[in-house]
Amino acid sequence: MVYISYINEVYRDKSLENRLMIDVTGFRDKYTVRALNVYDKKMEELKLSSLQKFLLSHIGFARIGKRRYPDWADEIPFYVYRCRLQKEEFFVDYIHGYNNRLDC
Repeated sequence: MVYISYINEVYRDKSLENRLMIDVTGFRDKYTVRALNVYDKKMEELKLSSLQKFLLSHIGFARIGKRRYPDWADEIPFYVYRCRLQKEEFFVDYIHGYNNRLDC
């Protein structure tokens, strides 16, 4: 199992955190990406803004919003990220563990 461990370092820097957490819904250019949702094991099509596409291509992940599934107490942020070790290239999941990892 491979972890995308640099998420913890990115979000530890508060100035960078504010730039990554901005609302990206106002961007006009949309890109469609097919990704496997790790939670429910279904493929889904995501419409990414140009900023989200830039983050995905340069740092390997982008926040796509908050979601809540049945039996969950609250919404949590979900991310699309790239994993070239698996058959599907893109995945959708939430951050796991104390070290804030996305499992690949």
